[in-house]
Amino acid sequence: MDPIWSLQSEVMKILASPRRLEILHLLAGEPKEVGRLAEEMGISQPNVSQHLAVMRAAGIVEAVGDGVDLPLGERVMAVTSFFDGHGGFAEAAIARAGRG
Repeated sequence: MDPIWSLQSEVMKILASPRRLEILHLLAGEPKEVGRLAEEMGISQPNVSQHLAVMRAAGIVEAVGDGVDLPLGERVMAVTSFFDGHGGFAEAAIARAGRG
């Protein structure tokens, strides 16, 4: 098996967390400080830091100055675009489950 499939699988496992996907989308526009992310997400700063540590270890985010940024540039935009492009699917699934 090509090692790329294993690598992609590991990244998808990390991004399987709804909070980590939220972080990905919040950072897609600009670097942000951990405190600002915590405030925007409505969760504690230590909780955000734990998620960021996992994402940083996988190379999905990186520390920059006083904040956190996405080092992958256009590739991250492709990931967020994929999820945004499948929003109709997600919205329909949420409606079917009675959560929306």
